Amino acid sequence: QTIFDAGDQGVVAMALTPDARYLATISAGMPQVLCIWDWTTDGDTALCSATLDPSYGVQNFVLFNPDDTTQVVSNSDSQVIFYAWVSTLSTHEKSLNKFSALEIYDS
Repeated sequence: QTIFDAGDQGVVAMALTPDARYLATISAGMPQVLCIWDWTTDGDTALCSATLDPSYGVQNFVLFNPDDTTQVVSNSDSQVIFYAWVSTLSTHEKSLNKFSALEIYDS
């Protein structure tokens, strides 16, 4: 599988679900975009994506929750962002929702 349009300047982070079905990428260019791809089918269109707020810092890490692959986390030097992606039953479209952006503090 090859994805040609994962970001204008490439990707800074990516993760694969434990079952190798879905791939998450975070683009390197600003504003960053988090995309979820179906790694098991041919195609160059993400299942869903979210444009990240630059005030959260450059997100440089992404990971799927191994127990629930609809949950994703990313982080920068200053913030952790939690996401959930859901499928709309009537249209089968998927959307990526950011539900928390927590700041990281030194203790």
